[in-house]
Amino acid sequence: MRAVEQFDALVRGEHGASLVCAQVNEHALRGLAAARALQQRLGDLTRALATGGGPEGMMRGRLALSAVIMAAARGRELGGRQAERHAAALAVARSLIAPETES
Repeated sequence: MRAVEQFDALVRGEHGASLVCAQVNEHALRGLAAARALQQRLGDLTRALATGGGPEGMMRGRLALSAVIMAAARGRELGGRQAERHAAALAVARSLIAPETES
C-alpha cells in the first residue's frame, strides 16, 4: 500500500498531469521513447502490486493504480473534492491489493 500512496503523491505533485496522461492515453503514447520508459516503470509497479500470479492478480494491481489516476482525471464524473477522491482511491486500491487482515 505504501507504493500506491507514493504513486498517489506523485500524481498529486507537480508532474502528476504527465503520469495521468501516460496512463489515460497509454495506447496513443506507445511509440514515444519517453512514454515507453514511463510505461515500463508503471508496468514494474503493477507487477509489484499484483496480488498473486495470473491475470486476476495483475488486474488487481493495475486497477489499484487506475483508481489513483481516476481520482485525478475524473473529478467531474466522480464529484467531491480532490482530497475526498484521493482518499476514496486509496480505499479502493487497498481493497484490491491489501490482505483482508490489513485495515
